[in-house]
Amino acid sequence: MIELVPPEDKHRDSLVKLLNNVNVERWLLQIPSPYTYEDADSWLKRCKENSEDEIDFAYVIENEGIHVGGIGLHKKFEHSAEVGYWIGEEYWGKGFATAALYKILHIGFNELNYSESMLTYLKEIQVQKKYF
Repeated sequence: MIELVPPEDKHRDSLVKLLNNVNVERWLLQIPSPYTYEDADSWLKRCKENSEDEIDFAYVIENEGIHVGGIGLHKKFEHSAEVGYWIGEEYWGKGFATAALYKILHIGFNELNYSESMLTYLKEIQVQKKYF
């Protein structure tokens, strides 16, 4: 069963491993390539700082304690947020993204009181833009 947990220093190695993959990074707009330990350190630091401003809410997706991806909410307007996520390639097709989306939407609607959440996609992904 997956859990959404706050990013911590213990995720540093797995961030670098999972994000240094052309098949993952091609779907992400703001990921440096190659993804270095300095990039991971910078992102972890930003997560700690941003958790206090209540605009960005970042989580690590873990399955039975193993880091499989990331997901977050970025506040766009007073009661709405954009959802972003990624899954490490070795964990694709196992339902982790779907389960994480359900959990992050529960947080957005029930804990943060958002009334709208937006998920956008890159054209190569054959899914529709949806509003939750």
